[in-house]
Parts: sequence; C-alpha cells; structure tokens
Amino acid sequence: MDTRKFSIGIFSLLLGLAAFAATGYAHVRYVLTPEEVQKAGTAAKPALFAGLSGLNLPYVSGTVLAILITIYLAVRLRGNKSLERPGEMLAPLVGYTPLILRLFIGSLLILAGATGTLFGPELHLAGINPALATIIANLEVVAGIFILFGHLIKVGALAMVLLWLLGLGTFGIGLFDHFDTIGIALYFLLAGCGPYAYDNLIIPTLHEKMRFLKALEGRIQTYRGMEVAFVRIALGLTLIWLGLTEKIIEPQLALAVVEKYTLPAMPSPELFVLAAGLTEIGIGILLIAGAFTRLVIFVTTVFVLLGVLAFKEQVIGHLDFVSIALTLLINGSGPYRVEDLFARRE
Repeated sequence: MDTRKFSIGIFSLLLGLAAFAATGYAHVRYVLTPEEVQKAGTAAKPALFAGLSGLNLPYVSGTVLAILITIYLAVRLRGNKSLERPGEMLAPLVGYTPLILRLFIGSLLILAGATGTLFGPELHLAGINPALATIIANLEVVAGIFILFGHLIKVGALAMVLLWLLGLGTFGIGLFDHFDTIGIALYFLLAGCGPYAYDNLIIPTLHEKMRFLKALEGRIQTYRGMEVAFVRIALGLTLIWLGLTEKIIEPQLALAVVEKYTLPAMPSPELFVLAAGLTEIGIGILLIAGAFTRLVIFVTTVFVLLGVLAFKEQVIGHLDFVSIALTLLINGSGPYRVEDLFARRE
C-alpha cells in the first residue's frame, strides 16, 4: 500500500469536509442576534430535513461511507512512521499541555464572567435571576483565576463542572453546546496544573493538606492517563451535538446564517446546510474514534479560524476549541482509539 498516496487522499477528503464545517463548529448563535434566532425558529422546516428520504439518503450514505473508510485507513496505517513523525516532533511540548489549557481556559472564564456571559457569548446572564447571575459570574472569575495561575487547579476544575451544571439548570440543554468544558475540567482533575503554576512555586503541599482533595485523588487514580482521551471525546460529542441541533434538527438557524452572510451555498442552501451538519457529525465521530486525530483537528481548526474571521465572531467563544485543538495536536489521540481495539485482537 502506498501510504503517501493514502495520506494525501485522506488530507484532501478532510480538507473538503472541513470546508463545509467552517459554518460548522460554528455555533450559529454566535453570529445571529437573539432576534434573528427567534425569527429563524418560526420559519418552516425544509422538506429535506423532515426525515430520511430519497432526497437526503445519498448524503447520509456518503457520510457514513467516508467515516468507515477513514476509520479503516486509520486501523490499516497504524504504526506508520510518516504519520507518527508529527507526534515525535511535538513530543517536547507534551509537558506544557496543562499550561496551554490553563492560559486559554482561565482567560475564557475570566472574560466570560466579566462580560456577563457563561462560557460563550450566546449565554447572557442578564436574562436570568440577578442573584444567580452574580453567583455564576463571580464563580467564573474565581475559577478562571485559579486555573490561569495554577492555584488549587482541582478546585477550579470542580468549579467548572459546577458552572456547567448551574448553566444546564438555568439555560437548559443549550449547555451541551459547551460540553467540551467538561472534558477540560476532567483533564485538570487528572493532569493537575503543569509547569509554571503558583502551587508549584509557592505552596506545593497545599493540596495534600485539604482532605476532600486527597479523597478525590484516591477516587480518580484509576483514570489517570486518560485525560487526553476525555478531552478528545468531549469535543467529539460537542461537534455531534452542534451538527444535529443547529443544522439537522433546526436547519433554519444555519440557513439564516447562509442568508445573512450570502454564503456561496452550492448547489442549494438546504443541501449546503445538510452537508455542513453531516460533516460536523462525521468529524465528531472521527474524534471519538481517535482516527487521524492530529490531521482531523488541524484541518478543522484552520477552517474554524477562517470562519471566525469571515463572520467576525467574538474570539472568546472559541478559546476552548483552540485550547483543545492545541492539546490534540501536541498529544495526539491519547488512549482508547478504535485502532487500539483491533491491535488487541492481533
């Protein structure tokens, strides 16, 4: 098998798919006003999205086939030296992954709390109970400071989980748009604060003196080493959720973005949105499977950043994605990849 040709083929396939997903990871609510979201919600749902039919079956079948082929090639090419070379080049940066995540996520939480939002610009705290809004905003800022400076990082991680749960109770299932933050919180719980952290420099034994943190350490010991897998899977689930809810179940939202920005939607806006949604779901499945993770996340990141520039989105809403992208580029898939399952059988 000519692995070079296969690598070029996979890259070309992912390049084309990620171009559709640029509208993609794309939280459409980032680029639509609340009024535009409400208006889109009242629009009629196109027949193409009414259910599985002859109109959309070729697109669905093509997506499934592309996913299966990509996973097959990931299994077939496991151990290939050319594919492992990027990991070898980036290996010196692995130890800095917690620091990278801290800088991005700490900044995100502080900025979100200071601007009265939760995790992203579409979840406004101004519209909820004022007392609860104050609690959430302050908790975000405090958690962000802890994470940014590496002070009581596990407390900051638990605060992230609490914030997500508070948001779920307040904003409903819309918090699943930010499920990747749960993966990041699990990463901090398992990996700790990394280098250049306040705890390491000033009070390295503080964690050991806090009983509940010592008890937590004992409970999570079994899962140590899985932190990258948790981040990868959480992002994959988030992408699947966004593809389903914003483009397949409620295609009116993505269609409103196409109309607002006069995107070159070929062959039609409806088919373009369907392809974007299926692509986003497909990328999410490949991330969960751990197939060509570095390549998948690199290509997706390029188009996400281009989308941010094209739509003039607020950067704050994508800090979590960028931090996860850097984590996966540096560390690769981590454990629990589909190719590992086949390796065990041999």
